[in-house]
Amino acid sequence: MIDPKLMANIQAVVNMLRQTVSDWETVVRGVEDFSQEHEKLRVRCGELERERETCQAEHGRLREQRDEAIRVAAELRAAHDNLCAEHEATARALADLRVQYDSALRDRRSAADELAGILRRLRGPGAETGAPT
Repeated sequence: MIDPKLMANIQAVVNMLRQTVSDWETVVRGVEDFSQEHEKLRVRCGELERERETCQAEHGRLREQRDEAIRVAAELRAAHDNLCAEHEATARALADLRVQYDSALRDRRSAADELAGILRRLRGPGAETGAPT
């Protein structure tokens, strides 16, 4: 018969080996789970990297569009400022021309009145009817 102490030691060693095997199975499952999760994350990382590259390209394109819009806006602002200056100059010239026109119209009326007076004097009395002499 087997010594009970020896049997207890053998059972303790067997239990320890079972626990070690169980622990190793847990470790192996953990490594397998970690490997699967790592693969999923690697694939996701690749997707995110491609998405980042796409976003960078879009960002660059949008930056170029923004820069072009700023350039066009600056050109439009300059053209607007030039048009405003031309408009102001034209408005001043128009005001000056109106003053000159009004003055010329007054001078014309005054000259017409003077000529009418001279004609009346030259025609003499009775020439008010406008009949030719």
